Amino acid sequence: YEDGGIITPTMLSSLKEALKRAPDSVENINALHLAKTGQKPFFKIDDAGEIQFVRAPNIQDMETARRGIQTTINNKFKSGQGDVGTELKPFEKALRDEIDQSSQKLKDARITAASNKTTTESFDSGKKAFGKSPDEIEIEFQSVVAKGTDAVSAYRAGLMDQLRSKMASGGKTTMMSKLEDANTK
Repeated sequence: YEDGGIITPTMLSSLKEALKRAPDSVENINALHLAKTGQKPFFKIDDAGEIQFVRAPNIQDMETARRGIQTTINNKFKSGQGDVGTELKPFEKALRDEIDQSSQKLKDARITAASNKTTTESFDSGKKAFGKSPDEIEIEFQSVVAKGTDAVSAYRAGLMDQLRSKMASGGKTTMMSKLEDANTK
């Protein structure tokens, strides 16, 4: 955030449009903003439902708002209102795209965080492979392959970690005989 970014009229318009369609995001944004900065919100909603900026927003404010909107979208999917979440997603994406154009470092941080999450999830999936049927593993591995070579490497590392753990736990002989038997799960 230290490098900043230019807050464009298009970015402000994207925020306004997203909040017009998801007014319940305001509570998420304000709570997140207060938790992150300890400051009062940078905008308020007037009686007509329009956004009034209390101060000029910076790039961190815009990213906080985007995250609050994303939280609302996630909550819609979790509560069984997936259709609403689906309709809101393009407005969050428009705001994210504007933020990414304005701040390359923020865009790079977002990409790195997503990559780290994918790698962690793939590693964890690999560790849990022994509790699944071969068909489940095949389907899961196909989705891991679609995520790229880093995800595949992480999946394999998780699987190997689980193998090493099983081999070290004293069940080496049992494990080897199970691996040898094609009829064993």
